[in-house]
Amino acid sequence: MTVLWTLLEAIKKRLIFRQGVTMKNEKSEDSDDESIQWLIKVEVSKWSQRDFQPNPDFLKQTVPHFKDNPKLGLVQARCSFVNNDGNLLTRLQNVNLCFHFEVKQQVNGVFLNFFGFNWTTSVWRIKTLEDSGGWLERITVEDMDIAVRAHLNG
Repeated sequence: MTVLWTLLEAIKKRLIFRQGVTMKNEKSEDSDDESIQWLIKVEVSKWSQRDFQPNPDFLKQTVPHFKDNPKLGLVQARCSFVNNDGNLLTRLQNVNLCFHFEVKQQVNGVFLNFFGFNWTTSVWRIKTLEDSGGWLERITVEDMDIAVRAHLNG
């Protein structure tokens, strides 16, 4: 477990640096130095699978939600499948994923007050992961496990 948290700490430091670099490179007229400095210091970790492709401004769109809400532990975004037009199978997978994000996740969020983390592109607050008992790599469904533990933890 110590090795895992050491690895997460190294990843977090690298991501904080990369987020700062990304924000400075994408700086526009509507962004100010104060928000960029906050983004560089925020303790969050970006998670994504290789077969999902986040929008180029993903961090710019998601991380600021943490600034205004200290109780927020997770922001998850809808992604596009990298090869969604490759063949019939990938087109069908894309339809399934679109249904998953457009219907299932929203219905669960409204009626069950629970949002299942499913390893797509998301940003976790490091403190939320720590307060929920950490990432348990020995569990087969670790993504749902951390989502349930974080939800039960508040």
